[in-house]
Amino acid sequence: MIYYKAVNLYKHSSNPHEINVLVVNTDEAVFNSIQSCLGKGKRASYMVEWKQKIASLDSDTLLLKPHVVVLDLVSELDETVQLVDKMREAGVQLPLVLLSDADNSDEKLINIEKHICEEIVAEAIPRINLDTATVERSISNVLHHIDVENQLIEDENKIDLMMNSIENVNSAAEKLIGLDAESMKGQYFFDVFNFIEDVTNAVLEEKIIQRMRGEETFHFGPDCYLVGDDYSKIFVEVSLAPLMRARDVSGYLVIINDETQKRRWSNKFNFQSSHDPVTGLLNRTGFENVLQQSIRIAEENESGHVLIYIDLDQFKVVNDLCGHAVGDELLRQFSVSIGRNIRKRDTLARIGGDEFALLLWNCNLPESEEFAAKLVEKISDFRFVWGNKTHNVTASLGVAQVTGSTKSWAEALSMADTACCLAKENGRNRVEVAHNETGDKVARRQDEMEWVTRLVQAVDDQGLELYCQPIIPASCDNFEDHLQQKLHYEVLLRYRDQQGKQFGPGAFLPAAERYNVIRLVDRWVIRTTLQWLSDHLEHTNKLELCSINLSGASMNDETMVNYIMNVFEQTLIDPTKICFEVTETAAISHLAKASWFIKELRDKGCKFALDDFGVGMSSFTYLKHMPVDFVKIDGSFVRNIVNDEIDRAMVKSINEIGQIMNKKTIAEFVENAEIMSMLREIGVDYVQGYHISKPIPIGTPFIEK
Repeated sequence: MIYYKAVNLYKHSSNPHEINVLVVNTDEAVFNSIQSCLGKGKRASYMVEWKQKIASLDSDTLLLKPHVVVLDLVSELDETVQLVDKMREAGVQLPLVLLSDADNSDEKLINIEKHICEEIVAEAIPRINLDTATVERSISNVLHHIDVENQLIEDENKIDLMMNSIENVNSAAEKLIGLDAESMKGQYFFDVFNFIEDVTNAVLEEKIIQRMRGEETFHFGPDCYLVGDDYSKIFVEVSLAPLMRARDVSGYLVIINDETQKRRWSNKFNFQSSHDPVTGLLNRTGFENVLQQSIRIAEENESGHVLIYIDLDQFKVVNDLCGHAVGDELLRQFSVSIGRNIRKRDTLARIGGDEFALLLWNCNLPESEEFAAKLVEKISDFRFVWGNKTHNVTASLGVAQVTGSTKSWAEALSMADTACCLAKENGRNRVEVAHNETGDKVARRQDEMEWVTRLVQAVDDQGLELYCQPIIPASCDNFEDHLQQKLHYEVLLRYRDQQGKQFGPGAFLPAAERYNVIRLVDRWVIRTTLQWLSDHLEHTNKLELCSINLSGASMNDETMVNYIMNVFEQTLIDPTKICFEVTETAAISHLAKASWFIKELRDKGCKFALDDFGVGMSSFTYLKHMPVDFVKIDGSFVRNIVNDEIDRAMVKSINEIGQIMNKKTIAEFVENAEIMSMLREIGVDYVQGYHISKPIPIGTPFIEK
């Protein structure tokens, strides 16, 4: 079907049931066929006239007779053009039904389209096998299109008439627009109330008139405005309600609400929610939106940007010594200083306490590395003066590229943050760039951060599993008989992902310690272990001792002792059945706190073991100050005790010192019978390792290993 917009439309007779049809440029057989089809028509009665040649048409025939012209396209294009030209001369544009043996993609039809486009309504039907339904439907279609166009023109005229005359306005409208009522009366509505779209600054008159063709109330805004008498934007929300008279729209009631103040408050709220109150820069939320937008732009334009993560070194010192007010002033002055050294198009944000992010738009990595190096020097030159004190400020910078292939703002920020952490580890006051020689380190750090996310989820949900490995007297010959009667084991931790793959503690504990998640893990192990023992009393009754590992971070946590005691009370487990293992390194690093921690829990009945003993430079010096019950000899000495005289001598020395101090000794990594035999000769009290049993899920009988 081919339709064309009609202008100056010909209006057919007042009798809607009689349609005059003019058939042009065809032979008598085709005319008779059309006349026969329309003679059987059901939609209306038809008066059919025939003009065999276009040349025989005159203006009177076109003006007085037809409602629709049926044109046979057996003729050449020139004759079709001649028909259209005759209609133009007569001042009419009659709708056409085109008889053709081609489809609408035929070159002949395309040429006709070019010639009559924008003027004539037309529809093509096949000449072969004409039937009543096809011919009648085509005539009805083109005439219906004419009726619609006529109605639209009439509606536009009505709307123009209504909007041409403002009849009345109230005092609020006078105040809003800055004109008095008398001066507005009789004026064209849109000359006085010129609504403009806020984002595009497009005039809305045409869009509003389109909506006014209906007979229902409609609304628009508040993202549009009027221009006040002082040229300010007056944001408004508008309702137009049609006024009906004799079932026809006679006018409109226009209600305009001033939304300017509400919008100001909204803008203020949006600013506050996306900006840092101390520096006035974008905050993390605002910057994340900008960063995500930069990824989209990079993808669309095949361009690239660079993200720089800035972490102030030793900012906490200023905050702690001088107070938060002084720290805030330092941040303000620092942000101003950075702002002076970047381009206007770049985006600076404060995304944490002493952390800033800088997005360099349309910048490549080599340029950004050079810029970042200079920025570190500029920051080093910055001096913060408060009272009679001058503070030097340095910063560590991490640089990462932002391209269309960057998955999200989170990935970009993580890459830059990881590079920044490496800069701090490597001495501070320097730049590290992701995707260069630090790529492996960045990848490892990102892997660690992924582990942190998994561990936090596992603590709250599932994924962590408890295993255990038995500890038996070195003098024991029959492991199975002993393990059936008495249980002494160390609780070990495993992580299982959603695909069922299991990971040992070496995969995730370094990340947990680095990112301070280890205390959550420790608490989970303590709570879960004691609860399991409480739920399996038959097992617990045979239990001599259950060893649980504790990190140095947990020993430094002043709330941990109370937490452990609360779990004991809730589960009703006897504290004398629990031994906490702490590493020598962790204990010595915080000797005073570790000694207090151990004493508090030993007073409640718990026992303690010093793990990995012998790896420190001053192990024996500190041992006499540690109130522990067991000394676990580090496995690196035990593993080669059979073939290495020095390792054997170390194990002997540790065992002898332990015996003198009344501390039981435990040898780890006992992997075969030869090691076991030599440890018995030395006099070690307990042994643990694969020779006795591999770690198994807690509750599984060791004899079924």
